[in-house]
Amino acid sequence: MENAQQESVFAPGIRSVKHGCAPMLLIQFLVGLTVLLYFVNPGFKSWMDGVAEWKNGLGLLFPFASGFIAGGILPEIAKFVLGRVKVFDRKWLADTAYTGFFYGVITLMVFGLYTFLDRWLGPTTNWLVLGEKVVFDQLVFSPLISMPVGVAAFGFRDAGYKSSYWKDFFTWKFYRGKVAPALVMCWSFWGPVVTAIYILPENLQIVVSAGCQAAWSLLFVFLVRSDQVTE
Repeated sequence: MENAQQESVFAPGIRSVKHGCAPMLLIQFLVGLTVLLYFVNPGFKSWMDGVAEWKNGLGLLFPFASGFIAGGILPEIAKFVLGRVKVFDRKWLADTAYTGFFYGVITLMVFGLYTFLDRWLGPTTNWLVLGEKVVFDQLVFSPLISMPVGVAAFGFRDAGYKSSYWKDFFTWKFYRGKVAPALVMCWSFWGPVVTAIYILPENLQIVVSAGCQAAWSLLFVFLVRSDQVTE
């Protein structure tokens, strides 16, 4: 009985991972390649360090703007190219602005997480520090903060921005039915990605993370919008 219940909770997420396995693996490979090139190719390292300096000059605008573009603008461009956007009306504009704002805020939170972990645990100089950062990211930040907020933000939008949507937010029913399936996708995609990201200097982590947000937003929106995840 317990096994059946566990299967009912995580099965939608497992199916979504299977459907998105190929692009997820491609993105993870590219992130790993980026990290490798940073340490073995002086020219690439110099270019990445230049991007980091440019990012520093923008302050908090960089994580917010990069999140807004990656999560709000680029997915809509992709949908338009694929013919999935039929009407550019006020609702489309409002939804795009809302989604972009949400991803901007989430990226600011991720930037804060990277900064916090670097100050708390120090630079990633060994496997122990790397493991501690990944565990905190995936088993504390993701299941308790980013994923519940992310699922609720998309659900609120899809419910027509009705305040009544939030009445179940702090219930186990909401977490089990909405968040738990999304966690499977989160761990499958972001687990390997953040493991690679945390190897980089803290100054570059949000830069690479922002590059992954566009792909993640497409995968995440697919999962949350799937009728297999909703009640």
